Amino acid sequence: MQLGVSQDEFLNWPDFLAYCSRNTPESIEKFPRDKLPQVNGLAQNGFLNLTGILHFSRSPQIHFPVCVVNCISYSSNQISNSDIVNSKECKGTILEQYKTALEFLTKNLKEVEIQNVNTCRTFGLEISIRALQEALVNALLHRDYSISASILVSIFADRVEIVSPGAIPNRLGIDKIKLGIGFKRNQILCSIATKILPYTGFGSGIRRILAEHPETEFISDEKLGDQFTVIFTRPKT
Repeated sequence: MQLGVSQDEFLNWPDFLAYCSRNTPESIEKFPRDKLPQVNGLAQNGFLNLTGILHFSRSPQIHFPVCVVNCISYSSNQISNSDIVNSKECKGTILEQYKTALEFLTKNLKEVEIQNVNTCRTFGLEISIRALQEALVNALLHRDYSISASILVSIFADRVEIVSPGAIPNRLGIDKIKLGIGFKRNQILCSIATKILPYTGFGSGIRRILAEHPETEFISDEKLGDQFTVIFTRPKT
């Protein structure tokens, strides 16, 4: 998809060229600089596509204002303005949004004792950090960017919810994604992400979430909200 976004004006060239040096050095040798975005799947005829904007634009939200992660923490089990403890709007590239949202989660969840063997006490986040990472990456990469809504991360007293726009396709369903059968709604975006984010692209993310946090609930809502929700139960204290 070609957008009216000039690569010369909006591409973060230092970050993009560093990416090319690490991952596609042969493209630097074969093509002039102005052709590199197109060769790497980020642009067409000098204009950035969705992948180019979200991965390497200096200001992605200028073009996609709703492409953010809104994080909020409540003191209760329900949405209530009077119960808001903390909130954060995570902007920037997909990598920047991921890092900021993960930081919000780690700062607003508790550390608990996860192991005590032979008087050796080990502490960790109350919800597996690996499971949270997988859920955030899935939300950022597999959301439906045609829907004018942001990703919502909500911390309640009893649970954490990560909601992303776009339900999973009918032919897939919750049971199939639990088996590791994946679907890439944004294929080029995901391809670049394998080199930037903790993402493999093998369709194993949901299984890793369940391995770390077996009671995780997944909801795909096509009729009411057209969204995909991941719910982590917080341990009782």
